[in-house]
Amino acid sequence: MFKDYKWQVILVCIFIVIFSIECSKENVVTPPLDVEAPAYVADLAVVSATITSVTLTWTAPGDDADQGTATQYDIRYAMEPISDENWESALHAEGEPSPKAAGEAEMFTVRGLVPDVEYFFAVKVADEVLNWSGLSNSDGAKTALYRQGEGTWQVPYDTGTIQEAIEAASPGDTVLVVCGTYYEHDIHMKSGIVLMSETGEADCVIIDAEQSGRVMYCEDVDETAMIQGFTFTNGNLDLMMNGAGLYCSGSSPEIVNCDFVSNNATGHGGGIQCMFQSSPHVINCKFTDNNVMGHGAGISCMYESNPRVEGCMFTGNDTRCHGGAISIITGSAAEVIDCIFTANSAMGEGGAISCTSGASPTITRCTFDSNRTMGMGGAIGCSSDATPNLSYCLFVHNVSNHGAAMSFSSSAPVITNCTFAYNVANLGSVLLSDASVTEIRNTIIAHNTGSTVICQEGDAPVLSCCDIFGNSEGDWIGCIENQFSFNGNFSEDPLFCGDAYLDEPYGLADSSPCAPANNPSCGLIGALPVACIGSL
Repeated sequence: MFKDYKWQVILVCIFIVIFSIECSKENVVTPPLDVEAPAYVADLAVVSATITSVTLTWTAPGDDADQGTATQYDIRYAMEPISDENWESALHAEGEPSPKAAGEAEMFTVRGLVPDVEYFFAVKVADEVLNWSGLSNSDGAKTALYRQGEGTWQVPYDTGTIQEAIEAASPGDTVLVVCGTYYEHDIHMKSGIVLMSETGEADCVIIDAEQSGRVMYCEDVDETAMIQGFTFTNGNLDLMMNGAGLYCSGSSPEIVNCDFVSNNATGHGGGIQCMFQSSPHVINCKFTDNNVMGHGAGISCMYESNPRVEGCMFTGNDTRCHGGAISIITGSAAEVIDCIFTANSAMGEGGAISCTSGASPTITRCTFDSNRTMGMGGAIGCSSDATPNLSYCLFVHNVSNHGAAMSFSSSAPVITNCTFAYNVANLGSVLLSDASVTEIRNTIIAHNTGSTVICQEGDAPVLSCCDIFGNSEGDWIGCIENQFSFNGNFSEDPLFCGDAYLDEPYGLADSSPCAPANNPSCGLIGALPVACIGSL
């Protein structure tokens, strides 16, 4: 009895389920299939052609015929008019745009073409279910021929990339780059051309290497080449390679108004590497936050390279070795003039500048502020027969374990009309001299923390017309104590103008004993002239 009842319940349930399914089917509305393709493009036209590109325009057709928004374009090109018969063999263009709404204007540039060749173009359009339109009309144009002589190449109008324009240019030509960011790397510069941004200023054109290699090469590029108004950034090199921003080998271009920012090399030269008698003229450039494992995070000079670096700023550059901002080695004789070095750092010698192995730099009217090293020479460190010549330089707030402002080992520096103030070190708040022959003339050494001058081996530095005053561990002491009051040397407050004179706080008051009028036998003592009235 119970079993029969159970089966009756099961049959009723099955009937209810079947009935429900059928009812549901009656209520479901199946959407019609999308079988309508986009309309075909009827107004494809070439509007311009360069040596390596052609720009096309057309009207967006829509998703269903001429309504809505399509999903994708397929743009192709060939060296003959494109028809249904040869569509499959035509070449695909790269990077087609996503379609706009029906009726809107479209523009696209096909790049990577060959100069002086006639090309034809056509396009098909698809919707979201890949209903394809018919073939568009096929328009064509001939790419331009390389121009010769004194011409101007505009990027991206005449060529798609900076490299293409340089390759196309002839001696006497200018490559003019429109303001914007260009993602290129390993660009090869060449002699005889001017490469310039639209405004000639660094913030106009950014060349971003995207950590994929060097930004630019100069190999056997002579002084007839000029590079002006670019930011070189994100150059990146491994395997002990050199010159992440710009690599110069046997090259001497003029480099003007350029910024070198955040370039990194495991070798030497984060911003610029100068090799094999390279002597570029670097004018009004900035080197910021470049990093290397080797020498010279800003600029590295090697193998008799003699760059002239003028009016440049070096800020926040760092090396695991020597020369946080600049390294000058192996017989190189760089000129560094009117430059500012701020907050650069090194693990080895020279938080700002290192010179070694027969280097003979000339450093004039430069300011060294808040540079530091874990080794020797918070601002400048020189060794191994280096013969630097410094004049009219200001050293303030530099920090090091040994030689906060400078350290010299087996070198022969000459220091004239410099000012050292508020530098800090355990040994040698101003100078650490080791087996060196040093001449110091017309120089102020004042208000530094630590012992002033330390002589580890060899003769003491020879000082004349120098004012040493107010240093925390004494003034004329140690290896220089017997030179006080001889050869015009003295110890008096130099009377700096102070912070009330922001433009020249380390300029002299008119009553300073270091002012020429108050010390006619020596003339000006220190890096800066009289800049204020009275003593502060």
